Amino acid sequence: RSDIQDMERIVTMSADDCESYDSYEEVSNTLGSRYPQLIEKSEELKKTCDIVVQELEGILQLCEEVDLDNITGRIKHLALREKIDNLHESISKTEHRDFVISGLGHKTRQNLMMNFQTPDLSLLRNKQDKNAVIDIPGIGKFEIGERELISFSISMAGLQLLRAYSKVIYLESPLYWKLKGALESLRLNPRFFRSSREEILTGVPGYFYELALALKEKHTNGAAFSSLLEKLTREEVLNGKIGIFEDGELVFQEKGKIFPLPLVAMGVVNLGILALLIERRIIDEETFIFIDEPEAHLHPAWQVVMAETLFGLSQRGVNVVIATHSVDILKWLEVHVKEKPEDEKLIALNYFTPQGVESHGEDFEAKMMAIKESLIRPFVDLRLKDLTL
Repeated sequence: RSDIQDMERIVTMSADDCESYDSYEEVSNTLGSRYPQLIEKSEELKKTCDIVVQELEGILQLCEEVDLDNITGRIKHLALREKIDNLHESISKTEHRDFVISGLGHKTRQNLMMNFQTPDLSLLRNKQDKNAVIDIPGIGKFEIGERELISFSISMAGLQLLRAYSKVIYLESPLYWKLKGALESLRLNPRFFRSSREEILTGVPGYFYELALALKEKHTNGAAFSSLLEKLTREEVLNGKIGIFEDGELVFQEKGKIFPLPLVAMGVVNLGILALLIERRIIDEETFIFIDEPEAHLHPAWQVVMAETLFGLSQRGVNVVIATHSVDILKWLEVHVKEKPEDEKLIALNYFTPQGVESHGEDFEAKMMAIKESLIRPFVDLRLKDLTL
């Protein structure tokens, strides 16, 4: 156990040292300096295992009767020695740079499982008879086959590019935040199922827990975008703010009163969490933030507030990616571009038909018109039907 713990410390120290480095060469050099220590510890582990196995073999030979338990024990000990031998051989033959790639591949697989909450990665493929290939230009490429991540490659220049991003945030449904306490308890005491590899799956994406944990961390600087925060918390919008206690409990604070978050309206939580992320500097320059349907649970007037806030973040260097069905948000965006044509360069507008086909080759105005026509079509049809009655 001591040898294994020493190996874990070496790996942990290497990871901690690499956190502050700006180039792959610095990371590689650090891993290279730790690598001999890892080899040495694996050799010590092998010797320790040999001694233990020899002692156990001696004890078994002293037994007058060979029963099923002894036979089972001998098989297990031999299997343990074989695993240790394989571990030592694998470490000895692996270039330390390859450990980086292998570790990233393992972490990618783990993140896919925890964020999509599935032990079977093949479910992420569109066609079950073909492998899914995800190729991110300049970053890397990985392939998903039956159940597993079967290949992984990454550009070292891409690693440096990823390090340039401050944070990547996926802002989850307000319902998750209202149930945060219960969901965290569920994670600590799972009642659902485990995969064949024993990773705990609770039905809640891993990135939600990571963001909740980030909110608990202490911060010394003020909000990155204080003017946006003030607009969200002013009287005509939230008229208060979401606060967080040291234990991580979220509450809504309004005019000196404190309300548990489960008692607060979903729309307030939606805008309030965004304000809290700004206040605690989770969102700052160079952050990527992804939101699916930011208009969820918001009154049309507050949908406009959400649009103004998200666009304000993009103007300040935040990379904002949303998927929306809100005509109000799109109309605000359209009007804003008419008022300030120079801001169109901040927008990449993508339109997917109900069949999932992306529309290409249209300018901003034409694409916006097509999207709005698609979204208001049900209302137009009902209006025409109403006129005939």
